[in-house]
Amino acid sequence: MPHFSLPLRAPLFESPPALLAFLATLLTLILGLARVPRLQRFFHYCPPLIWTYFVPMICSSLGLIPSRSELYTTFIGDIILPVTIVLLLVPTDTRSIARLGPKAVAMMLVGTLGIVVGAAVAYAVVGSLL
Repeated sequence: MPHFSLPLRAPLFESPPALLAFLATLLTLILGLARVPRLQRFFHYCPPLIWTYFVPMICSSLGLIPSRSELYTTFIGDIILPVTIVLLLVPTDTRSIARLGPKAVAMMLVGTLGIVVGAAVAYAVVGSLL
């Protein structure tokens, strides 16, 4: 009987097209399982979005997929991520936000500014450690 050690020595899906196909298939399976009526209660408490991050992380830890790939930086980071962010913002109901009043809008803008400035300050403080 063969002995397998984890993580694997070489990832099973190393080339960018194969890795993209694997990740797309994984995402399709997770979203498909979330639509199964018998599993909807499970996915109510553990949403599919969590699984779309968690399962690839486990696959990377097990050595099925590489932890670093040009697919992550070039295709997903430079193309898919900005498009996804724009698509998430498209259905934003700006009229409802404006109806909250100027104080609420100002608080959201101040909060956003705090996050941006906080990230810059945090990077300046610990950036040399990265």
